Amino acid sequence: MARPSAINRDRRCAAVMRWAWTLALIVVAMLCLPETARTEAVSFYGGRVSFALPAQFRSMTAQELALKYSRHGSPPEFAYTADDTLGISIAVGRLPFGGTEPINLDRFVDEVARGLESVLPDVNWKEREVITVNAVDWASLEFTFEAPDQAVYSRMLLRPADGTVYTFTCNTVVRRLDEFRPVFDSVVGSLRFGP
Repeated sequence: MARPSAINRDRRCAAVMRWAWTLALIVVAMLCLPETARTEAVSFYGGRVSFALPAQFRSMTAQELALKYSRHGSPPEFAYTADDTLGISIAVGRLPFGGTEPINLDRFVDEVARGLESVLPDVNWKEREVITVNAVDWASLEFTFEAPDQAVYSRMLLRPADGTVYTFTCNTVVRRLDEFRPVFDSVVGSLRFGP
C-alpha cells in the first residue's frame, strides 16, 4: 500500500500537469486566433466614446492624418489604419453642434445625408437610419463613393450630445470590403457611449 505522502505528491504532480497543459492550450489558442479576434480597448474624451480596436490597426501619424484627410476639411482627432496605404481606417472625432436640446435623429440622418450628397455627388447609399448600439441610438450612414483613385466604402455613426456631435467612421477601399466588413461589424458592436 502506498504511503500517504506519496499519494499526496502524486496528486500534486497530477494537478500541476493539468495546470501546465491548460496553460499550454490557452497559449496555443491565443496564437492561433485570427488577428481580428484580438483587440485592445480604447477610449476617448474621458471615456465618452470607447470600442475594441482590432490588433491589426495602428495609430496614424500626424503626417498620415494630414495626407488621408487633406481633401475633407479638418481631420478626425484619432485615426487608425490597417495598412500603410491608409486605405483601411477607423476614425473618431467630435464637432461642435449648436444647442443642447434633444435632436430628432431621423431628421439628423436626412440632414447629414443631404450634406454628404452635396460633396459626394456619386454617393451610393447602403443604409441611412437610426440604429441602437449597446443601448444608445446613433445616426448611421453606410455608403460607397468614388474617390479620385478608387471606390471607397464608409460606415459613419454620429451621436449628437451636449452641443457636440461625436463621430465614428470605418472606411475601406471597396475591393477589400468583404475582408473588412466583419471586422467593422465587430468594432461597431463594441462601440460604447458614456455620460
